[in-house]
Amino acid sequence: MEIAGEDVIRLMQQFLREHKMFETLHTLQRESQVTFNAVDSADALLSDITFGKWDLVLRQTQHLHFPAPVMIDLYEQIALELAEMGEFAVAKELLASAAPLQTLRANDITRFNALGRLTDPRSTFDVKTAYAGSTKEQRREALAQRVKKHVATVPPSRLLTLLGQALKFQQLSGVLPSELDLFQNAAKRLKVDRVEEKIQAPHGKIKFSKASCPQTAQFSTDGSMLVTGTKDGFVEAWDFDKCQLKKDLDYQARDEFMMHEVGVSAEAFSRDGDLLATAGVDGKVKVWKVSTGQCLRRFEHAHSNSIYSIAFSRDGSQLLTSSFDQLVRLHGLKSGQTLKEFHGHDGYVNAAVFSNDATKVISASCDGTVKVWDVKSATCLTTMRPPQAAAGVEMDVLNVLPVPGQKDALVLVTRSKTLHLITFAGDSLRAFADPHDGIEPKGDFVAAALSPKGAFLYGLTEKGYVLCFKVDSGALEHAMQVCNGEVFGIAHHPHRNVLATYGSDGYVRLWSAAGSD
Repeated sequence: MEIAGEDVIRLMQQFLREHKMFETLHTLQRESQVTFNAVDSADALLSDITFGKWDLVLRQTQHLHFPAPVMIDLYEQIALELAEMGEFAVAKELLASAAPLQTLRANDITRFNALGRLTDPRSTFDVKTAYAGSTKEQRREALAQRVKKHVATVPPSRLLTLLGQALKFQQLSGVLPSELDLFQNAAKRLKVDRVEEKIQAPHGKIKFSKASCPQTAQFSTDGSMLVTGTKDGFVEAWDFDKCQLKKDLDYQARDEFMMHEVGVSAEAFSRDGDLLATAGVDGKVKVWKVSTGQCLRRFEHAHSNSIYSIAFSRDGSQLLTSSFDQLVRLHGLKSGQTLKEFHGHDGYVNAAVFSNDATKVISASCDGTVKVWDVKSATCLTTMRPPQAAAGVEMDVLNVLPVPGQKDALVLVTRSKTLHLITFAGDSLRAFADPHDGIEPKGDFVAAALSPKGAFLYGLTEKGYVLCFKVDSGALEHAMQVCNGEVFGIAHHPHRNVLATYGSDGYVRLWSAAGSD
């Protein structure tokens, strides 16, 4: 991998800007001749310009390097709108001190003087003259489009994020210990199973009370913990090897927990593992910093009904949710606002995931369809039905799983006795079914999980069985019963041969490959 030297300098410049080290930032820009024209969200900046939120615009643009004409037009618009609101003193101060307007004064004294007359409190503000026959809103929109050409979106704290990801990659590769002091390595290492093996042996179980039944469970990105969400709103992190609460999290050691006011219905970790998003049956979302238990962001109106799936975008700046309100939505972590809405399903949306290349969203619904959406435009590219669905008969589609290492392959989970491997175009590649179901019926599938490298597919059935299939051949390897009650879900560890299953019997059960410790 090669990284351009200019990009390294820009990472340093972003770090300096975010930590308000502006003098050092300007020195680095001047001496390197490299500028950093990026913000946390270009869409948010353009929206602020369009709606005239000039205090936010000035805060974001004061250290950007736009062409002089763009900066002049921006500051001129702000001065005019201040005058229109009667804020003549502030407008005059802007004319006297803002560098872009001083540039205008030096290069076009006629235009500068005209601006001075329009912002003079002794004169009557003429809207037509000020906005040259256009409207304020039209000028804002035109200005936003000009700014759009010169600014890029870069996620916050990109330098620290990249350093953290590099360290975690080295941990997963066995190069570094999992507990790392930058000046002195600790001895403990992450467990990594180099070869994927079929999972078939009990590994342990975590017991919950009847009032605190586990409704969702996910392994953390680094694989160090299992986090559960329960019917009574508790979000708890577990040492799944010991089947005990993780007491090295200080807040849990104090018997303080991440919580919802209602049952937890979905959860997901960010790619770097620092953040956990949890969703409730009331349609609300909370985003937590796992190391401290602090709630960093709340989405009080993410949906109007229970949220059934949640996922972070690749850069960790957005959240994708699906709900019983028949909608899929994309939310901005920075703004706390809904950014996009994907309309089109006629029933509960059971799941929504990003494609492996992050350019598409795939959603599954009880209306019997799978839809593929363009992330940027939120337009539906394809609508598919399960391969075994009879004409005119709806079949509940419960989930879709992008296959690791394959660009356009999906595992389709329907409430039926067959799992399907399909393409984004809806072409069936392979079917997974129990050839012995007629002898010992195991019920319809309700959930599934893929191993990290995509070698094995584990299907969970309504009667509490897990069926293990080889993905490349479709062959059934084995079946095992994992629950005596109603089953809720299944999760695979990110780099070990470990599964978690959970259901109404009040247990999260852990399973591993035979002979593993």
